[in-house]
Amino acid sequence: MGKEFILLDADFIDEYKKIKRTSQIMMLKDIGYIISYTGINNKSIIVDAGTGCGANAIYLAHLCKEVISYEINKENIKAAKENIKKLNLKNIKVKEKSIFLGIDEENVDLIVLDLPTPWNAINNCEKALRIGGYLVCYNPQITQTLDFVNTIMNNDKFLYEKTIELIEREWRIEGRIARPKSEGIGHTGFLTFCRRV
Repeated sequence: MGKEFILLDADFIDEYKKIKRTSQIMMLKDIGYIISYTGINNKSIIVDAGTGCGANAIYLAHLCKEVISYEINKENIKAAKENIKKLNLKNIKVKEKSIFLGIDEENVDLIVLDLPTPWNAINNCEKALRIGGYLVCYNPQITQTLDFVNTIMNNDKFLYEKTIELIEREWRIEGRIARPKSEGIGHTGFLTFCRRV
């Protein structure tokens, strides 16, 4: 065809973008903010609840020491394990257990909740988090966020820090053309940040 092609070895992010999905996943803009705001690193131990296909757990495991993910849906567990195997990550455990029944881990650095009723897990999160550890809640609906924040505000073991919504707008830049693209990623969810005190 008379065209030159450039072939690059796949990096983690290239493989990550091809994972099998069983449900809506947390977007990279939201995961990135969780990582930067909480300061997780290669020594961090994280609990993730609401595994889904494992997208959040996989991305966090790529950066931290260990991720333990709680899920009750068998189809999601199967997909998550396949995705974890495909990306060759050895530091993720997927537990078929409801986080509402308890968290087995202690002195955890970060807990991420992606659940319909996250306020029901707050007491279990309190027992599992280290002092100063972060509790982050991802909710698509503001009514869920209200219920979660109001429950946190009545718990003296947590400090409510903030709730944010991230909107991503990509630009088209071509020669002298520079304007926002018509399509973009609008609302995906609300992120609420709390700390164990």
